[in-house]
Amino acid sequence: MLEELRQTGYSPWKIAYMRLNQRLNFSYCERIIPVSEGLKNLICANYPVKAAKVIPVANGTNPQVFRPMPKSEALAQTRLPDAPTVGFIGSCYHYHGVQYLIQAAPLILEKMPEVRFVIAGDGAQLEEWKALCREVKVAKAFHFTGKVPFNLAPYYINSFDICVSPWDIEFFGKISGSPMKLFDYFACGKAVISSAIEAVRVVIATYECAKIIDVHDPQKFTEALITLLQNDKRRTELGQRARTVVLENFTWEITSRKIEKVLGGIT
Repeated sequence: MLEELRQTGYSPWKIAYMRLNQRLNFSYCERIIPVSEGLKNLICANYPVKAAKVIPVANGTNPQVFRPMPKSEALAQTRLPDAPTVGFIGSCYHYHGVQYLIQAAPLILEKMPEVRFVIAGDGAQLEEWKALCREVKVAKAFHFTGKVPFNLAPYYINSFDICVSPWDIEFFGKISGSPMKLFDYFACGKAVISSAIEAVRVVIATYECAKIIDVHDPQKFTEALITLLQNDKRRTELGQRARTVVLENFTWEITSRKIEKVLGGIT
């Protein structure tokens, strides 16, 4: 959405031009298929379209590509250290909230100094996050990979013991997206800790397949991570549940069938 482009530095005239194009496209199309109910609400509030023609269909993942594998197999590809690992994969922008993980890291390392953190991806905030690591004196515990080829993404996810999605709620409350990384994490059978952005909160509350916390509170973030890191059984249970949720509800095949049904309703 345009709010995301605004956050990533697009000029006002480019955004205005794109908004005009969206307005024209939305006015003439038969159906609009956003990836969440929140995006539907945004579209209906900002463009002259009827709600009946806006039908949300959530994102998904490919569970054959993103699949569980032994950590040793994943580490053989990523060459990351064999240590308790908290990981994030995605673009490095402020709204992804990795700064909150960095701010919690000193408390985590006080209790579990062997923990390592992996940030797999590239983007505008990469150097800023590295600087923050140095500022709070946790740089030695963080590994920033830079851009990761798509074919290696499942290996990185399977190198993590816990996957985090600490989105900035203030920003994501505006765009209300359906983040694909969440379903990739789930498909790999990983335990996930996330902030409560709306589309994610609904999925997790419905299926009880991950942990939601207030990532702005370093103490709460720390407690949630330490609790899971020290409980192999609970991580396994959450990961198995998450994988099942994806297979039953959020594969690209299921998503494509839903889109096909929406398009089939056009007369």
